Parts: sequence; structure tokens; C-alpha cells
Amino acid sequence: MKLRHFSTQKGMTLVELLAALSLFAVLIALSSTVIIQMINSEEKTSENISLKQDTNVLISDLRNQYNSGESKLCFNKDKKSFTISNDTTIHNGQDILTINKNGCVDINNDKSVEIYLATENKGQQFSLKTTWANKKEYKVILEDDFNEEDFQDGNTQEQGEFNGNTKFEQDSIKKNGYTSIIVNGSAWFPNGVDIKQDISLTITKNLYMDEESALFNSVMVDIGKDATFKSDLTLKNKSVITINGDAYFYGDIIQNGNSGSICVKGESFFYTDKTINDYNRIFKCN
Repeated sequence: MKLRHFSTQKGMTLVELLAALSLFAVLIALSSTVIIQMINSEEKTSENISLKQDTNVLISDLRNQYNSGESKLCFNKDKKSFTISNDTTIHNGQDILTINKNGCVDINNDKSVEIYLATENKGQQFSLKTTWANKKEYKVILEDDFNEEDFQDGNTQEQGEFNGNTKFEQDSIKKNGYTSIIVNGSAWFPNGVDIKQDISLTITKNLYMDEESALFNSVMVDIGKDATFKSDLTLKNKSVITINGDAYFYGDIIQNGNSGSICVKGESFFYTDKTINDYNRIFKCN
């Protein structure tokens, strides 16, 4: 007599096998998509970094051309891996310049140059803005006019009019002294100065501010020639500075309120990462 053995184990059906294979295929597809996206992201990041580095190299090269006294700036001295966008703008003093077909632009090296450089490569875009100022005129001012021995000491608490170049050691001009001050010559504030409310200051030649300074409400300052600010300058409501020559800014200009203004009849030179376009609300002549 034969005995039959029956097993209770079941194998995988065809439907189950197909379902497992389909799920496995979906997982592979999803994984592949993520991996491809990661690779593309790394490529874009690398291209973006490369574009920024190449653009900064170009700016450095242009700066060297300007500082060496070149009468033109050439954007194509070396082969570039990127293109220069039409959004690029170049200002030379008050003039707006255009890059010619040779990749160069003629400049007046005695005037400041402001460049907004926009570049692009493989869908990546980058832009930066910079300003360079020729310091020849500033050196001339120092040689011709700024000699410490030529400055006499002055104090607005004691008198209101000064004849000749005058150095003011005081760090503030207050209303309890003279409120209308005239300097027939250049004025030098080695400690900076806070000019309090409703004071008027007239300087027939140059102004030199060595430290941080502030003009309070309704202060009026008129400068016959050039002005040099070696630190931050703060303007409060209705304070006005009129500079009939050139202005040199080595620090930031802060508008405390919304109506302080500076009028520069000559050129403005900035020795920071800012340009005159960053101070549109401040620089204006009525």
C-alpha cells in the first residue's frame, strides 16, 4: 500500500512574481531619478562656482588695466569660458560707455569707473558691481593744501569766523556756541564732529573729516572746494551738505530719517564696496 504525502507549502504565483518585479522596477526608476538629479545639481553648483571665479578674475584684470593707467579696458584679453551679458553697464565719470566689437571700451583714466558686470554660461548667471577711482586728484589736494603745520587751532565755542586753514579738535559743534560758522580756508576735524541742530557751517576751501561724523536736524554745510570723509557719515532730517568740488568717501553714508542729502557739484569717489547708485536717496542737488 502506497502512502501519499501532501505539502502545505505554496510557491509564488505568476501574478505575485510580476507584482514584485514591477515594484522593484519602480524603486530602480525612482533611485535613478534621484541619482541623476544629484549629479545635475552638483554639475550646476560646480558651473556656478566656476562662473563666479572666472568673473572675479576678469574684474581683477580690468582693475589692473585701470590702475596701470590704460586708456581703454579690454574684456577679452584672455579666452573666456563664459559670455558677457547685454545687461553689463559701464560708467566713466558721468559718461555711459559701450563695449566695442573688439571687446574693449575707451575710458578717461582720470575719472572714476563704475562697472556692473553680468556674465552667463550654460544657463548659469552671475553679476557683480564695482567702482574704481583714480587717486591722482586726491594726492594733489594733499600735496597742495593739506599740511598740518598750515592749520591753526580753532574752537567754535569761542568765535564764529576763522581766517586761514583751521583745525578743530572739538568733537561737536553745539548751539550754545556760535550757530553760524565761517572758515575762510580749509577745515580739518581730526576727531570727526557731531554738528548739532540748526547749525550752519561755511568752508571756502576743503573739508577733512578723519573720524565718524554726524549732521543733526537742519544742519547746513557748504564747502567751496573738495571734501574728504575718512569714516562713516550720518545725516539726519533736513541736514544738507553742498560740495562744490569733488568728494571722497572712505566709509558708509547713513541716512537717519528720510530727508538728509548731499549735493556734489564735481565727482564722487567711493573707497568701499558701495557706489553712488547705492545712495540714490541721498545724493541730489536741488
